[in-house]
Amino acid sequence: MTGRTQMSASMMRTWGHGMPFPPAKPDSLLPYMARIVRNISLKCYWKKGAAKRNSPYTLALQEVEECLPDRKSAEEEVEARELARVIACFLDTLSAENRVIFMRRYWFSDSCRDIAGLVGLSEKNISVRLTRIRRKLKQYLAEREAFL
Repeated sequence: MTGRTQMSASMMRTWGHGMPFPPAKPDSLLPYMARIVRNISLKCYWKKGAAKRNSPYTLALQEVEECLPDRKSAEEEVEARELARVIACFLDTLSAENRVIFMRRYWFSDSCRDIAGLVGLSEKNISVRLTRIRRKLKQYLAEREAFL
């Protein structure tokens, strides 16, 4: 799916099919649309990569997956917002460099090699830092009883 196709799909999802625009008034339209495009892109990725389970994106998602709860209830949207708030607070506790490393890996799905080149550290150092950050995140979520 090309970027243009994804944008068209996001517009259809936003304004088509009787969906309210937006469900709650966002502070800015750009993050709202970016979230929709990101979700559409991830769905497309999962469809295309169903047979390929060793891609760097799958590995990145699997690494952070154990820190996050399964969302299966009707209250998942409220829980997701609360979890997002707690994770944002956690990110504020990290150094700027560790925050960049975490976001590049788990938001942008960059490989450890790419992140190492970006921040000027070794690939092994990035891997160790990510392990430590995940451990801190898991502990942080447990201390705040964030749906674990």
